[in-house]
Formats: sequence, C-alpha cells, structure tokens
Amino acid sequence: MMKHKVIIVTVLLALLSVGAGSACFGGGKSLVDQVKMVPKEADFFVYWDVDALGEDVYTVWKEWKNQEGDWLGDMMDIATGEVELFVQASAPDLDVVTIVTGEFILDEVEERLEDNGYTLDPYLGVRMMTKTEDGKEVAVAFHKKSVIVGGKETVEKCIEIITDKEGSYSLYEDPSMRKIIDKLPGGVMTGIERNQTLYLDLVGVGMSLEKGDEETLKLKTFYKFDVSGAAKDQDTLTKVMDHLATIDLTTMQAKGADGEVKSKDEFIEGTATVHISNFAYFNLVESPE
Repeated sequence: MMKHKVIIVTVLLALLSVGAGSACFGGGKSLVDQVKMVPKEADFFVYWDVDALGEDVYTVWKEWKNQEGDWLGDMMDIATGEVELFVQASAPDLDVVTIVTGEFILDEVEERLEDNGYTLDPYLGVRMMTKTEDGKEVAVAFHKKSVIVGGKETVEKCIEIITDKEGSYSLYEDPSMRKIIDKLPGGVMTGIERNQTLYLDLVGVGMSLEKGDEETLKLKTFYKFDVSGAAKDQDTLTKVMDHLATIDLTTMQAKGADGEVKSKDEFIEGTATVHISNFAYFNLVESPE
C-alpha cells in the first residue's frame, strides 16, 4: 500500500522557485477535469500525461513505469499500459491524493482491492472502498475512468467536490489558480504551486513541459501576482531570466538553456529549452514497499 507521506520534490520546487531557497491537455478538458477533482486548498498539483510520455519521452515513461508500476499492479491490478493520466496533489492538512485515469476495468480493480483487504464503503453515492492500515483509514474511490487513491478524509473531500456537495470547492474554483491553469498549454507534464512567500504579491506559479525536437522539451512558466505592477518589477524579471538560463532538471547545474521572460498584466511568463537527457520523473509520495 502507498505511504501518503510528502517528500521534498527538489526538481519541480527548484523550477518554480526561480532560484530562491525554497486526448486534449493543459488548459484543455483533461487537465481541467482533473483539477476540478482536487480540493481548493491544494497547494501543489502535478499532472503527468502518461500517453504523451510514452510517445515523446520514452526514457521518462520507463522511469514512471518503474516507480509506479508495481503498486498499481499489486494494489489495484492496473497495468501501466492502461494508464493515460497520472495526477497527484497535496494540501497542508490533507494526505497526498493520487488520481489515475485510463482504460482499465474497474470491476477488476475492485476485485484486487477486495483481495487486499478493502471493503465497500460508498460515500455520497460514489463507489468507494476503504481499509485501515497501521491505524489509518485509506480509501480508493471510482469516478468515470478514474480511481482516486489517498487517505479516507482526502478522498471523501474529492467525492464531495465531484458530487457538488454544498460548500465544497475545487482548486479550479480558486480565481487566482484558475487564471494560472487556463494559461497552461499542452505538455507531457504540468505543475501548479501555490506560493506567497518568494516575492511580494506572488500568488502562485504554473509550469508545463511539452515536446520540442527529438532532444529537447519546451518549458513554459507562469508567475501570477496580485497586482500587475509586481509582475513588471525589473529585478524580479531579471531573476526569472537568470534562473531559466541555468535549468538542469536532474542536477540543477548550469546548462545554458535558452530562455526568455516577459511581463503581461499580472503575470511574468517565462520560457526555456530543456534537454530530454536532463529530465527526470518524480512523484509526491514514497514508492510502496
């Protein structure tokens, strides 16, 4: 069973921190659908287009398969080749939630969960199975082509959102986060971080990586500020530019990537070129034992 323990994700945090110490995709239906299943208080969201990884960045797809394949198969009888989207999100007071979408057979998933000690425990009319492990309740819920995996409280919050329970809101219903999400283009990976500490008036950051040529990926970042004036600050623009020029997604050493930044309304928008050989898969939870 997965341990829902947040780990330090140095690769993405380093990308989003601008050097500080700290299928239709991206803005399209699939990404928005996944964001609409995640609680509004989520402060970190990562979306992997597994189909695109397999086609465009095979080395990273193999790494994803090696890290996630065993627990998907052992726990839920899901084969990696059946997975289309793989999403994880975290919030300060909630366990990490993982949402897996694909062409697997949900009846077979349920049978495997039963074999692993899960029992049926529906919530708000949504099919959910739960289990107590090490004194903690964990759950798996079924929604359309997706399974939602996490601590029971977190999974129930996701169910409350997708069933439109009064008072339940998704990350997409946060106006500032929605502006970031709607800017994100398609790509093999999309990340969103809520962050109000790196710069004055910074609200959050979004990023996406999409295929460039045979050897590169295109990185796009969007830094959302409360006011447009903060996004036009020349010192901040320079720091973003300097950081984008030194990105290495595995060692964070200078690689001389091409990058540029511009200010637009309340956003700083940045782009950079990343070599596929420097791109690594990561997740938000420990691999299962």
